[in-house]
Amino acid sequence: MIAPDGSKEGWHESDYCDKARHELIRFIKNRKLYVDYVEVAFGGDDKGADLTAFNEEEVDDD
Repeated sequence: MIAPDGSKEGWHESDYCDKARHELIRFIKNRKLYVDYVEVAFGGDDKGADLTAFNEEEVDDD
């Protein structure tokens, strides 16, 4: 588990952690590791939770 960064979107800390999470997912995909993962975005002023990615599938926001 990688815990949420707790920063607001657009803040340096949030951008840094977003990049780190995406790099980890890219590492998992490139190495073809047998690892299941789910990425969930939650919080903010106007949203609950959104599933943004899982294993080899990207999820559209629509």
